[in-house]
Amino acid sequence: MEKKCSKCEVVFTCQNQAPGCWCENIQLPVQVFAYLRENYENCLCPRCLQEFEKHDELPKTDIDNQRRSA
Repeated sequence: MEKKCSKCEVVFTCQNQAPGCWCENIQLPVQVFAYLRENYENCLCPRCLQEFEKHDELPKTDIDNQRRSA
């Protein structure tokens, strides 16, 4: 299934939660995964999701915003 990335709007292939999707290989900390679910309506493309995996943390401005709202 083709989807549009909720972050950068590029079109990419998604297996719509079916086993074997490329995104199963992305490892994210629980807090990053929660951030993505709260801030994006749908899936992210491989490039955007890998950026979160590479940095292994939330963007600094998002961490600061979460602390203020807690």
